[in-house]
Amino acid sequence: MQTLCVGTDAGDLAARRAALDIEPDQQGVIGRPAEAADQIRAYQDAGADRIYLELLDLTDLGQLSLFADRVLPLLRN
Repeated sequence: MQTLCVGTDAGDLAARRAALDIEPDQQGVIGRPAEAADQIRAYQDAGADRIYLELLDLTDLGQLSLFADRVLPLLRN
């Protein structure tokens, strides 16, 4: 399981990290959409066929939409 923290840009990402109290060195799928997709792709390349993403703030529907709209399309190949 990996913590999910995705932001549209550096400012949005920093705000989400602060709201979720995610430390700079914390592991997870953390970054802008392309970075998040690259991190997930690294697990695929290592042989994983499934990844569990932990949403720490279930009220942040914007992050879920961002993931669905901007990260998932990058993984559909």
